[in-house]
Amino acid sequence: MAALKSQRPDLSQQTLDRISGSINEYVVSKERETDLEGQLVLVYEKHLSPKDMAQAAAFLSSESGRHYTTAMPAILNDSAVLGKHWTESISPGVQAEIARQLSQAQ
Repeated sequence: MAALKSQRPDLSQQTLDRISGSINEYVVSKERETDLEGQLVLVYEKHLSPKDMAQAAAFLSSESGRHYTTAMPAILNDSAVLGKHWTESISPGVQAEIARQLSQAQ
């Protein structure tokens, strides 16, 4: 909602709350309709053993696990920003190398 509020500062908090509630209802209905949770369970089962999942659940129930869970959105966001900047910083060199290789191939 922060992005919408920055794009539309004229909207009242009541309108933003109504939009947020409507979006949440829509997302929940689509999750149920497509059985997103069931599909995600299959992904976890594909990559983790029952023992791994039990140990992960135990960790996430611990104080450190709760802190990890709370911090993870910020960690992922900061990592995405870092990755974007890194990609942008090396892109000119990658493009130059592609051009160099193509010129040698001709």
